[in-house]
Amino acid sequence: HDRMGYKSLMLVYQESTADAIPRYHETVKNIIPTVLENFAEKGFQTIDSQTMMPLNQLVDKENSELLPVDILIAFALNYNAEILVIMEIIPGKIDNLKGTFYQVKSNVRFSIFNTVDGQQIAEILVEGIERSVNNPDETQWQSLLQMAGKHAVLESVRQSIEQITLFYQMTGELEQVYTIVFSGYSPRRESLIIDYLENTAEYRQLAELKNTFGHLELE
Repeated sequence: HDRMGYKSLMLVYQESTADAIPRYHETVKNIIPTVLENFAEKGFQTIDSQTMMPLNQLVDKENSELLPVDILIAFALNYNAEILVIMEIIPGKIDNLKGTFYQVKSNVRFSIFNTVDGQQIAEILVEGIERSVNNPDETQWQSLLQMAGKHAVLESVRQSIEQITLFYQMTGELEQVYTIVFSGYSPRRESLIIDYLENTAEYRQLAELKNTFGHLELE
């Protein structure tokens, strides 16, 4: 949370593509907690599902017509969320790989916005793939689709955090963080290294990550 500036993030699932999986689908229900958990692990404060229930009900009610981005941003601001992530999962067809394997694709799309000014931070689309030695039936296809979606979600979150971090670093709201490693030095050199870093303007905020004999890691 310290590193990400205690930024609050709201996730909304909304189908903007004709073939997207609906929010009430079991695959979506199982994947959304994974998304929130990964964002939380990386330092974001996420809006819990109970708080999101009224908005999700509104999205479901207006399913025939997409809620405009500015309406979703207004809801995010109402919940004091600085970042809005609009998510959807688009399943792919079962492909025969001209052999004994079949593959199922799951595309995960994240549209990310800064709620304060409505500026779009990033648009991310990641394809997850699962393979099967047998032609999957409906139950197996759903299972493979969910597994592919979870793979795509992990990569989507990783790319999202990179883009969010870059965006707020450019606005000056987040500082850049570096890990510095020294290794193989003599004991008498350790104090010289630390003294130098503590007295250099570029390294005002130091945190010691690891300090063993002849090995020092600082952040």
